[in-house]
Amino acid sequence: MFALFVQSLILAALGMGVVYISLILLMWTMQLLTWLYREQAQAPAQAVPSPPAAQENPLELVLAAAAAHFIETERPPLYVPPVTRRSTRWAARGRAGAPLRRPRRGTST
Repeated sequence: MFALFVQSLILAALGMGVVYISLILLMWTMQLLTWLYREQAQAPAQAVPSPPAAQENPLELVLAAAAAHFIETERPPLYVPPVTRRSTRWAARGRAGAPLRRPRRGTST
């Protein structure tokens, strides 16, 4: 019994050691990559042309604004499963608006 406990502790320590060593190696790799590419990240973006003045066709601006609005507000369609009368009482009680408790038998309201 005690031998199994000692083996489980050794296995746990080995597992945690592997995890921590891999995390340390990942951290060092990220620091190395940051150090190697820091000049590229600090370089200004000169390849991006400046947008032209408002001399464009106003129809293009309106269409661009409408497309942007459509992209921002579009949502996926809402799925509403069909409710049948053949469903069980258990399923019916799970729906919103179902009574919270079962009515008592034998009493009339």
